[in-house]
Amino acid sequence: MAPKSTTAPAKSAGTAQVVPATVVTPEGEKPANISPADSFSPSGAPNQTVPDLDLSHPAIDANPRAGTVEAQNRIDMNDPHLSGAAAVAKNLKGE
Repeated sequence: MAPKSTTAPAKSAGTAQVVPATVVTPEGEKPANISPADSFSPSGAPNQTVPDLDLSHPAIDANPRAGTVEAQNRIDMNDPHLSGAAAVAKNLKGE
C-alpha cells in the first residue's frame, strides 16, 4: 500500500496567505493527533501539549527564557509590507 497524501486547505494570516502543505503519512503510521494552540507564551511559542514529550530529557530545554530580561523576550512583529531598509529606519526612530 502506498503512503497516504493529504493536503491542508489554504488559510489567510493577515495579508499573507499561508500555503497549504501536503503531508505524506508513511505506511502504517497515523497522523499526529495534537490539538492546535489556542494561546501563546510570552516568547511567542504556541502553547500546545505534545503527549510523548519528556521535559526531563537532556535535549529538551523546558525553560529557554531562564536568566533573561524582559527586553530580550519582547516579540518583534515584522511588517511584510516594509522593505528591510524601511523597517530598520522605523525601528531606529522608535516607531
